Amino acid sequence: MTIAQLARPLLKAWSSPWPPGRLSNLSAAGIILLFAWQPFRGEYRLGVAALSLLGLALMVHGEGGRNTPLRTAALPRLAAVLACFFVPAVLSLSTSVSPGTSLEGVGSIALSILFGTGILAGMLDSQARQLQQRAITIITAAWIAAACVYGAVSVALMGNIATLSPWAAFLTSSRFGRLLTALLPVALWQPIGRQKPLGYGLLAGAGVATILTGQRNNLLGYGVGACLLISQLPRKVAIRIMAVALATTLAVYPLSPELRLRTGAIINGLTGSSQSQSQPSLLDRFNTISSDRGYIYDAAFKMWLRNPLTGIGANAFKEAYPMFADQRDAIRFANPPAPHSIYVGMVAQTGLIGLAGLALAIALLIRWGRAAARTPISLEAARPYAASLVVMLFPLITQDDFYDSTFSTTFIYMVCGLISAPWLGTPSAHPQTPEPAPDPGDPSIDPGPEHSEPSAHAR
Repeated sequence: MTIAQLARPLLKAWSSPWPPGRLSNLSAAGIILLFAWQPFRGEYRLGVAALSLLGLALMVHGEGGRNTPLRTAALPRLAAVLACFFVPAVLSLSTSVSPGTSLEGVGSIALSILFGTGILAGMLDSQARQLQQRAITIITAAWIAAACVYGAVSVALMGNIATLSPWAAFLTSSRFGRLLTALLPVALWQPIGRQKPLGYGLLAGAGVATILTGQRNNLLGYGVGACLLISQLPRKVAIRIMAVALATTLAVYPLSPELRLRTGAIINGLTGSSQSQSQPSLLDRFNTISSDRGYIYDAAFKMWLRNPLTGIGANAFKEAYPMFADQRDAIRFANPPAPHSIYVGMVAQTGLIGLAGLALAIALLIRWGRAAARTPISLEAARPYAASLVVMLFPLITQDDFYDSTFSTTFIYMVCGLISAPWLGTPSAHPQTPEPAPDPGDPSIDPGPEHSEPSAHAR
């Protein structure tokens, strides 16, 4: 058999129309892989590669039904959001302290359009969308169950909870907590909305798992997500669920030695209590309260002052940190920290132009989220992803840098879920344009003998 004979079936399959259902199922499988593989080696990379290849194939093939990304305005909307970050990143190249690193950031944003196209292929199909949400519910339930089991065993053996130990696969407990709280609204929106006991149990269990991370910002993210989830319930039911979640949190909180230590640091910082005889400075107090983030924000402010419009270069925060940070924080120069805030990181790396781009992206998402409220189906489809975006972008919560793939991949997934909702405004995700009804007064239409006299009911 020759190569031409082998290639002929492949070329025929490539040139023929692709079944929309197969595309949406492939996309759903890639999305499930994106999150299910997070604790293991490779993390998000396998899912990103699979979805990017699917997006590339869609663009090269240029074929699709009316429910595919190339046939709706969802793809231009995604491109507009990415452009809000791409343009400031390109402009920052001229003032970057590390042009090579900044160029990598620019390239990653440009390639994200392929990744997003692959996601949209599954978001524009209602069945594939439901499959994703159920899979994310199962994934987060497994994480919550593992955390609760570990916490129970840890308390039984040691009397408290040893932070970090079970989350080695997530690199840090903080990262685990941020991913869990970001996915929680999507995972529990339907179980909570339908008032299922499983949803209530997972919500309480997520509070326990969040406390196990030992991170106060994760606890704040959990609180924001929990409020958004129970907002869809009747008031009396919502109050009861919130009371149970709060009681669970207060009961488990003392079992985390790291949270107890950080709570004591906050009290000492606010009251000015210190073992040192000298009066601590405002920066020292803020560092005590915020776990040395004062040094990070101080360095970010100095970065912004150097180039107020374009910053010190996209994706270059860690490279620039030793140049601008306080020398008292020299212990972290070998392994510089992230900006810990998407807003601080954006203004330091891409200046006021980057901050304006972030504000524009948020404004566009708000506008398109409101547009999804035109039909009950599209509104219900948009809400879980909008709630997750609120958690991810909440100003007081610690976020990964936008150029960190863990944050950006989850962010793009939520954006795709929100902007694709208006195309789910009918029970079927494959809307068909109805044929116009014939005009009874048109003389060119013969109604036929059986319709010559309309009945009384028709009149």
